[in-house]
Amino acid sequence: MDNKSAGIKQVIATLQDGAFSYESRKRILLFGIIGCVFYIIGFACLIWVVLESGKNSEDMTEVIFTVVGCCIAALFLVAATIYLIVRNEKIRTNILNWMEDAVELRAFAQTVNVENVSILFPRAKLQVTFAFGGKHYKKTSGRKREGKTRTGYQNYWMKFNNKNIRILYSPKYDQVILLQD
Repeated sequence: MDNKSAGIKQVIATLQDGAFSYESRKRILLFGIIGCVFYIIGFACLIWVVLESGKNSEDMTEVIFTVVGCCIAALFLVAATIYLIVRNEKIRTNILNWMEDAVELRAFAQTVNVENVSILFPRAKLQVTFAFGGKHYKKTSGRKREGKTRTGYQNYWMKFNNKNIRILYSPKYDQVILLQD
């Protein structure tokens, strides 16, 4: 496919990895930093309130637990931001490789193996059916791993049920990329 950088902005998901944000790592990092700044402001206010209420108290365990808890939460926020950046960049690299020989096609999508994990958020696998080079293909979401049968389930797939969608199919890598309509 020509002009990969422009084309990647149309990508919304891959069957292998699920939903994809074309946002660059700089933008994800920016959102992470903004989140950390708001967290630090909230953390500072919380410490101030706890210290003010504990001035007359000899027991500082409440303050210590609050500080330790907030530090652990901040570490999780930083780790989540780093994870999202690394995951997104890995998927972006894969997509750019798959786009080298990708062909744009129309496919019929339907959800299969619907699981009602909760009333509000059912999850399922997505199966796309399309024709290419005189052959009919049926591809299902998830990774091909031995012993891992639970991959490919997302509630994100529910919005594609029984719809005709645009895809890119890479015959070389045997991968399907979903595009915006």
